[in-house]
Amino acid sequence: MSNLFRNPDDLVDVVRQILSGETIKEEVELDESKYDLYHRDFSSAMQHAYKMAKKNYGITIDPKEIDDKVATGPRKPSEGKTNKYRLKGDKGAVQVQVYNKGGSKPFELNMYKEEVEFEEYLEEGVNDPAIFKAVFLAGGPGSGKSFIVGKTGLVNIGMKLVNSDDEFERRLKNAGLDKSNPDDIFSPQGQALRGKAKKTTANKQDMYIKGRLGLVIDGTGKDSAKMIRQQKDLEKMGYDTAMIFVDTDLETALVRNKERDRKLPDDEVKKMHRDVQANKGKFKSAFGKNFTIVDNTDQGSKAANLKLAERETLVAYKKMVKFAKSAPTKQTAKNWIENEKSRRGIKEAAELDEFKMKIPGEKETMGIVRDKMPQVAASDYPEFFEYLKQNGAKLVKKKISAEDLKPIQKEFAKVGVEKEIGRLGGKPKPLISSSDRYIIDGHHRWLAVLNTTPKAKMDVIEVNMPMKKLLALTVAFPKTTFKDNNNKTVPRPKL
Repeated sequence: MSNLFRNPDDLVDVVRQILSGETIKEEVELDESKYDLYHRDFSSAMQHAYKMAKKNYGITIDPKEIDDKVATGPRKPSEGKTNKYRLKGDKGAVQVQVYNKGGSKPFELNMYKEEVEFEEYLEEGVNDPAIFKAVFLAGGPGSGKSFIVGKTGLVNIGMKLVNSDDEFERRLKNAGLDKSNPDDIFSPQGQALRGKAKKTTANKQDMYIKGRLGLVIDGTGKDSAKMIRQQKDLEKMGYDTAMIFVDTDLETALVRNKERDRKLPDDEVKKMHRDVQANKGKFKSAFGKNFTIVDNTDQGSKAANLKLAERETLVAYKKMVKFAKSAPTKQTAKNWIENEKSRRGIKEAAELDEFKMKIPGEKETMGIVRDKMPQVAASDYPEFFEYLKQNGAKLVKKKISAEDLKPIQKEFAKVGVEKEIGRLGGKPKPLISSSDRYIIDGHHRWLAVLNTTPKAKMDVIEVNMPMKKLLALTVAFPKTTFKDNNNKTVPRPKL
């Protein structure tokens, strides 16, 4: 599973710490939306910290800790200074920092819950399907890397994604700054918030690398030397590496940059685009067969753009699945896995072979063949729902995990499932199911999620009638169509 690195130096520092045997301790920052950031006096800031530790994490701070470290500890911080405390409680420890920034509410509170259960990360590391795999992303502003991450299914093939940009934007909003205004972004306050956002994600990144989990290293690619240095450092640890290079022409990059919330000046976009393009050959040489280019250039229409994206990302998805699911190749990685298994008494190795698609057997379905399966176009959903209501149905929107749904169709096209996996990360139409949780529409979308994140909640419109009745009504709906395995329309079956 993967972790996303925004600052190349963070990755290099962490890898070198691990290679040198240094200890890394994880701290997870509490979400600022769950506690008040600014306070009029030092005492109220600390009282709020004790209260939020209990409310958000169930940790009651030991009164003796408060007496020894706060009440009789250093004086409240003067302007420009910070007091730091590690306070133990009944269910863990909390790191508390109070910074005096001056002004009407001068005391800025930051809190972290200290994580001590490192074994969880090691356990996940040994059993992680993308263990010792690192996927680098390269592409300038406006290339659409975030879009491609979703389309290529990096998250859905077992990768965690931690994005410091999201954290940075949240902090800008909380501070009343405009994320679309470069003056706010590059102001001293904005850059201070960026530093805090990086710290929040870096705390998690440290532990993921310690557990050798799969990584996604995001960057523009403008500095090839730095990115290739990261690659080599990870390979020393035993990682196999790959790169997705998201390619666009300059015109597309400029247009998309203007559509972004956080815009860059045109001159900066042009310079970065030029630098990234100049490094394409270097990256291809460094990553070899694991180098993949995804063409995300604007084709002139939304339909053409989607068609290109689906074609390009499906190719990249297949390569990344094969890469992520294959066993680590380096002896360093194999030795680490064996040592961890031996240390914790794990007898069986986790399955690390190539991705194998799970398709339900006939006995797991209602046995309906493809050309008897009713299909309702998304554009006909409103009329279809009204038709069901007129026939006594009640429709309820629900979130249901993929593993709790059942198919009625017995024939599936693996190509169709792969296509749907490539679309994950977008906003698909909801599934339609019966009250006994059989799917009437959306089988391939369901299989895409079942094969990647089976516990994930899917948007489902549940009809309050058993499948046999719902099936008969759907078949009789005038706009229902039927297709064979070659996707050709066939006559409506007899009721």
